[in-house]
Amino acid sequence: MVVLQMKGRQFAEAVSDVVDQLTKFNGDEFSRLARDAHKVVMAAEKAGENSEEFIQKATEDFKARTRATFDEVGAEYGQLFGKAENPEGADDNLIAANQAYNEALEGVSQVAEGIAFGALDDRSMSQVAHESAMFRF
Repeated sequence: MVVLQMKGRQFAEAVSDVVDQLTKFNGDEFSRLARDAHKVVMAAEKAGENSEEFIQKATEDFKARTRATFDEVGAEYGQLFGKAENPEGADDNLIAANQAYNEALEGVSQVAEGIAFGALDDRSMSQVAHESAMFRF
């Protein structure tokens, strides 16, 4: 296999060393098979180099799509659970309650972003699933 990973003149010389030990008939066949195998190995190496680029691009695309979806859902969430407004003439207790609610609501968005983009282990994934089920309940 090492010979097949050689390039250019080094590959040709290695194959020639083997061919010198074979009959003309077998040497020609060996040379043809070696060239074919060499092409496959070189194509596989090139594909391997390209696969890293592909994986990196796919990962970046996935993150971008996830972010866009999160932002879209976040906007819809904001419409469902909007910030509390203080009506004209609201007393200090209502203003304080609305402020606490708005701060807590912002905290929910931050936690959601952490869950969406943070690393989750099995335990935290289970916790998220149970919290979601409890919310639906």
